[in-house]
Amino acid sequence: MIHYESAEAFLDNNLAFLETQEAANNLILGLAFGMKKGKYSLKGSLLFSITEENQILFSALQTPGRYLTIYGEERAVPMAISWLSQFCHETEDTIPGILGPDKLALSFVQAWPSQAVIPWKLQRKQRVFQLDQVADIPYAAGKLRRAVSSDQQAIAAWLIDFHLEAIQEDISGSELEKAQQMIHSNRLYVWEDQEIVSMAASTRATQHGITINAVFTPTRFRKKGYASSCVASLSQQLLDQGYQFCSLFTDAANPTSNKIYQKIGYYEVAKFQSIILFPSD
Repeated sequence: MIHYESAEAFLDNNLAFLETQEAANNLILGLAFGMKKGKYSLKGSLLFSITEENQILFSALQTPGRYLTIYGEERAVPMAISWLSQFCHETEDTIPGILGPDKLALSFVQAWPSQAVIPWKLQRKQRVFQLDQVADIPYAAGKLRRAVSSDQQAIAAWLIDFHLEAIQEDISGSELEKAQQMIHSNRLYVWEDQEIVSMAASTRATQHGITINAVFTPTRFRKKGYASSCVASLSQQLLDQGYQFCSLFTDAANPTSNKIYQKIGYYEVAKFQSIILFPSD
């Protein structure tokens, strides 16, 4: 087992292993690269791996308060849990949940109670998609543009709805700050048809790809092709910038969004599960 004190050290050891499925591992890799560049704080984060004969079997990364994202071989799970449960006990840290490939995540939480007496509940099944080339689709009226400060109020309201709808998280009170951060980082884009009608953002660049997230269209603007046009146009723009592929997470239970992404040219590369852990009293 190796516990890393820096993103650089983590990437030095785990990059080749994680890049065997770079798009599927966009979250771990994107966060690690972001930490290395100073975009995300290393303070309070957890990065570790399990090795066997100098070969990486299992990689994990957690940012403060978020789920532990995992990737690797199921046979490494007992070793990972043994070390992690001891680490959490010594540091008084908690792991609120697990996110990873479906079979691995399930194996992890099924083994976890025997070490730490923590019940769990499946939160969401997810799919990871990759796009290498944007399909030839009809575009809705309007155009893609980068979000600007004058969009902040509308974006802030959209972010509240997006977080409630996508991850059941209430960000009320911090929505203006989040909107401002996304706008000022120049990674948030909107589709405009006389007024802004849809949004999407780029995030977590890896060595060869970049992720799209925060895809949202208010209810009154749906079923008009705005979301498809927004994501397709942003995906093409990112490919034109030199990225070899784009990736994104979807809710497996939402057939509409999955269908939209596939029409654009996205295809499934992994099935993930998001699982909540409930510390015992």
